[in-house]
Amino acid sequence: MINNTLDEFNPDGLVLAVKIQDALDLDTDEEADYLFDNQDDANLKSRTLGNWIVGKDAASKVKYVIGVHTGLQNAVVSAYEVDGFETMAEETKNGRTQTRYRFHTASSSKKVLSKLGLHQKCLPELKFGGAGEKAYIRPKPETEQENIQTTPSPKIKKEKTKS
Repeated sequence: MINNTLDEFNPDGLVLAVKIQDALDLDTDEEADYLFDNQDDANLKSRTLGNWIVGKDAASKVKYVIGVHTGLQNAVVSAYEVDGFETMAEETKNGRTQTRYRFHTASSSKKVLSKLGLHQKCLPELKFGGAGEKAYIRPKPETEQENIQTTPSPKIKKEKTKS
């Protein structure tokens, strides 16, 4: 495994990185299209595409889901290009409703790993907040955008109107 810095990784869309426990022990067959009703916790594709709690805005922007084995310096073990998702509402212990997302793909993990430059790579700098099971990797802004100088907007004073 080769270490890759997050600075070198610049995806062309939002990446949802998810922790995959026991990743090396999982079945790597990618034939099935997994949904909520046929998910397989012993399959790497099924676990990567998941059953994740993410924000509605973020879910619609996710272009890739990558599986990360945190026990091996954040080795990237799977990657899929997202072409849709399904949702399932569930009630939490405190009676609130939260939405879980399961991403869909027609892609092959090996092809996407190569496309992203993550085949046999680790992302040791990737941080999963606290006991978090996911992290986001956003595309870097275009260099032209970084070079645009901005000036602070002038302060606008509101005049009080007498009524």
